[in-house]
Amino acid sequence: QLRQRPEDAADLVRPRMNAPLSPAAMWEQRYATEEYVYGVLPNDFLVERVASLPGRRLLCLADGEGRNSVWLAERDFTVSSVDLTESGTAKTRSLAASRGVTVHAHTADVAEFDLGEACWDGIVSVFAHMPAPVRIDLHHRVVKALSPGGVLLLEAYTPEQMVGRTIAIVFNLKPAKLMGIESNGMVLAASVEGGLPTLVGFERDVPPGARVR
Repeated sequence: QLRQRPEDAADLVRPRMNAPLSPAAMWEQRYATEEYVYGVLPNDFLVERVASLPGRRLLCLADGEGRNSVWLAERDFTVSSVDLTESGTAKTRSLAASRGVTVHAHTADVAEFDLGEACWDGIVSVFAHMPAPVRIDLHHRVVKALSPGGVLLLEAYTPEQMVGRTIAIVFNLKPAKLMGIESNGMVLAASVEGGLPTLVGFERDVPPGARVR
């Protein structure tokens, strides 16, 4: 009978060096630098369509290092944000402080974060990467979380993301009653009772190697 060597036993409990990082660990590692990985300037589509956001109460989903939420706070919106990482949330608060504004930044998984009901005038989602089942459930909860007349502003990759194509849309989903909502790749599609939601959107092609902002 073969005896297990002590070093073999240690291998059973030693973490594998090539084990893939969890999404939380991957993003935590990426943001754990002094540099703002995606810069401190806001997303282009958000800047172009900020006038589509009604009211003042906004929630930014998967906000990363805070470039979008802080920019909105500078424009007198009352902004809350949520991100998966402690490092991203800390950088959001630091950036907000340096600009003299406040962002109510939360560290949480958007899959579990309580969005509330009818409490946001606008919800912003810019390149919030997540598995399809999580995304579909999140979009259902987004609709419930919007106040009457509330707007979802979303930019995400289409299934053609490998050639650099994004979809950028604004949905006004209230007060229409949502009947169904599905995702194809990162594209949001909605059907409502009593008419279509207000939709402002376009696709844009990004040259190879270019950085999408």
